[in-house]
Amino acid sequence: MPGKIQAGSRGCMKRRSLFGRVVLGERIVFENFIFCNNEVCKFVSPQNETTNLMKKTIIFACISLFAMNVHSQNPHLDYKYSLKLCNLSGYQESGWNSSVNAPGNYYHHYTSKRVDLLHPVIAFQVRSKKSNFHEVTLSDLKWKSDLTSTELRNDSLQSAGFINSQNVMESSVSLGYEYTQVFFKKKDFRLVPSLGFGVNPYFNRYEISYGTSVFYPSSQTNAGCRITVSPGFSWYFSKRIFADFKAPLCIADASFRKDEQQNPAIPANDRTVSTIDFSGFPKMAAIRLGIGIIL
Repeated sequence: MPGKIQAGSRGCMKRRSLFGRVVLGERIVFENFIFCNNEVCKFVSPQNETTNLMKKTIIFACISLFAMNVHSQNPHLDYKYSLKLCNLSGYQESGWNSSVNAPGNYYHHYTSKRVDLLHPVIAFQVRSKKSNFHEVTLSDLKWKSDLTSTELRNDSLQSAGFINSQNVMESSVSLGYEYTQVFFKKKDFRLVPSLGFGVNPYFNRYEISYGTSVFYPSSQTNAGCRITVSPGFSWYFSKRIFADFKAPLCIADASFRKDEQQNPAIPANDRTVSTIDFSGFPKMAAIRLGIGIIL
């Protein structure tokens, strides 16, 4: 191979290396190196010189592009905090089994289909050093009581007879954390695509009690955590206001469900049914549209 030896002597000795073994009286070249007299002598050829020049050029170009990118950050992303007011519309379908009040070897199968058209959501966003965002979302917070009663009345006799009443206590909370990767951080781009990776823990509980002894109190508790991926984009109207669009996709849902019924006719061990469930890509879809205010 044409070229020259930069260092080393003419004689070679037997030596074992990471690349192989040097045989007595021979020069063994492994890629760009020669092993001679306990020394590693670099073998430089015209091809190697061209390769080194290309490497230096590529490194210089990468450094230049990085410097240009630093100085050409999107000015619309030059803020630290923002507050978002959004509406989360979605569809969710779920099903579960329960053996409470089921005869013999039978069980009840329940199916729920939920559609949310108007669901206010609030989110707080913090920008990172790389112009990506950390976002904390409060998508559900509820604590309410719903009391209904039934009476049998006769206006002629001005009498009323109590039949039954039902009180439903509902409490729920749902929080979320999302790391949003921003793309195309170029100068003067009002449209900024993004991809978010989030976790969404949730909890809700229903307690039902009755005014007569014909029916017995019952409760239902749900808790879990969802893993989401959210493609979306933001459109910056000005330095203070922007529109935000996301389409969260749930890729995994781990949930715990507990049903209780205080019916003395049911054996004590069967009054409580607990279920742990994990599903990948559950049947749910959502769209979140909101307005962001830069603080």
